[in-house]
Amino acid sequence: MEQWEAIHEGFLRYYFSLSSTEIDSLSDDEFARQIALLEYIRDEERKQTAVNVSQSGASTAISF
Repeated sequence: MEQWEAIHEGFLRYYFSLSSTEIDSLSDDEFARQIALLEYIRDEERKQTAVNVSQSGASTAISF
């Protein structure tokens, strides 16, 4: 198994609570769809974090 596959499997276990058996039973297309969904979720989380940090900075600036 390549390193990137191991990393993605770790994220699949964390985000979707998939077992090793469930991950191994996925076809290549199903695995790719799960990874695409995972990347979408992670991108949305990054965007939300950026918004929260931006809003936090704005409220801090206002309170001074």
